[in-house]
Amino acid sequence: MEDRYRCWFSINPNGLEKTFENIEEASTIYFRNFVEAGNYGDGVRTFSFRIFVSPKINYGEHRDGIYKGNLQVSAHIDYERFQAATQDQKKIYVLNASLVMLEFFRQRMITPSKFDTQKMIAEYEKCLEGNGMLLSKEESHITIIKPFDAFRFNFLVTKSWEVKDAEIHFDLNEIEDYINNNLIDKKFGDSVRCFDFGYEMYDYAGEIKPSFQTANLRRYGAKYKRLLVVKQFNYRHFMGKSFAEQFAMLKEKIGESIRDISRLKKKPSGFDIESFHFHIEEILKRYEEEKS
Repeated sequence: MEDRYRCWFSINPNGLEKTFENIEEASTIYFRNFVEAGNYGDGVRTFSFRIFVSPKINYGEHRDGIYKGNLQVSAHIDYERFQAATQDQKKIYVLNASLVMLEFFRQRMITPSKFDTQKMIAEYEKCLEGNGMLLSKEESHITIIKPFDAFRFNFLVTKSWEVKDAEIHFDLNEIEDYINNNLIDKKFGDSVRCFDFGYEMYDYAGEIKPSFQTANLRRYGAKYKRLLVVKQFNYRHFMGKSFAEQFAMLKEKIGESIRDISRLKKKPSGFDIESFHFHIEEILKRYEEEKS
């Protein structure tokens, strides 16, 4: 009989070495036994808990989402506390991190209407407490690192096959992480939680031409509290150019996309466009200086 729910725990999933396989497996078995014993409805089928343990926290790694019943959530565990812990204590930290991530899912993500997240969290807390594994609120706060009100900036990338990565001298993943790490304590209002920059690059002289449907697309989704602005780049303008020249074109388009927010018919209420624009410009300026 197929399991109703599935789950995985991954510690430092981006790392090349698998150091914590025993803890991952033990945590997966514990959570799977818990969730299979309950009935929380439909809408979430797979739980993927991504946990990072490193001396330097990279909030850009907190990539959370749910798609077709597959939930992915991320958090950090304090490096020094984790390193000093016993194997059993490490497992406790990991399981409590999943509890925090489920609460983040309930509070900050769009939960399926037929799935009872609140019931699951309440019963999971009781399960951990009954086994002497529930951290106090104070200990959880200093051990589990998961900002609930962080603003995110994402690159949504589309490229034609003619675009050669070797010709592009900036790293969008690195830039995205840098932006998100520097936005962690910034507030721009409650109506927007995420800005998606649609980065489309085509060889305008190639076989696949840029889409007219997405050119300068601007959209605000009040339900998801997301802004999307799409900008298109001509690969030919980047060929043979230096990092500084290419980065200048990227910065210009990002600034243009933020200014485009004011042109939306349906604008996010209370969103501080000027402050957001200022901070993004300053962050990109610092990034460029550090790379020079």
